[in-house]
Amino acid sequence: MDALPPPSDPSPRGETLSIDLPSLPAPVRVQDDFYSDRVRCDHPPASVDGEALGEALIDAAAARDRSRVVVLAPAALGPGLEAAGLSEEARIPG
Repeated sequence: MDALPPPSDPSPRGETLSIDLPSLPAPVRVQDDFYSDRVRCDHPPASVDGEALGEALIDAAAARDRSRVVVLAPAALGPGLEAAGLSEEARIPG
């Protein structure tokens, strides 16, 4: 991985990606967060195929040489995300 700029550097820390999934009419927005070395998906629709989403996020991370995938998703997507190879590390109450 390339050296990261110091926090005082105003250069971008990431970019927004769009991932098309057959189960959704619109792309899922995903953040390629270079500074944190991760691909992050915040609050995908509960109607998405969790396994397809997980696989797409893992592929996006690999393509960008990111070491982590973070998904803030409804509990209903958990089984599909786990089937794709992701694991639950934390749960937000509520």
